[in-house]
Amino acid sequence: MPKQSAAQIIGRQGERWFETTLPAQWISYKPKEDFGVDAIVTIGNPQRITPLEFGVQIKSSLKFKRVGHSIVVPRIVLDTARYWARRFIPTLLVAYDTSTNTGFYAWTSDIISVADLNGTNKSVSVRIPAENMLHQSAWGFIETRVIGFHSRFLRAMTEQDERDRLMKFMADLSSSLCSLCLASALPPNDEYAGMSKNLLH
Repeated sequence: MPKQSAAQIIGRQGERWFETTLPAQWISYKPKEDFGVDAIVTIGNPQRITPLEFGVQIKSSLKFKRVGHSIVVPRIVLDTARYWARRFIPTLLVAYDTSTNTGFYAWTSDIISVADLNGTNKSVSVRIPAENMLHQSAWGFIETRVIGFHSRFLRAMTEQDERDRLMKFMADLSSSLCSLCLASALPPNDEYAGMSKNLLH
């Protein structure tokens, strides 16, 4: 029979708990590829489903360490933290404590610094304010932040100067990636292939 670890059991417990806390009009679904987020949440209201979305990563533990007025979430893989920072939708980190059946939340952009993202360690630890308990009244604050994020993104896409800068950056990035991929496919003795490998490492 297939075996399951204690971590897997605790992880599923956190995901199920999270589902029970969501407002009834909101929808949560698992992404097709499970990399960096456990769920995507779409905000809804009694009349309709809105286009407002955010990612959710749930960390579950038998008991999180507390330092002062913060919940410490250890060992977040650095590549995952960088993935959150580069997404076009915000990511909510939820720490679920099975011993008390309570959860705490924070936006990853609020608790992961640029210094963390540029660090050389393979993982980072973050602190979630203990006052950020995930209960029914918290969803209003979460919705407000999501609306603010999408509004800023929309302004960037509708204001000519900002849109031009963003589109130029995306075009330059796409072009650079294509060039690197093509160059890396050259024969090993090609001088450009050597240059591309240096750039990729």
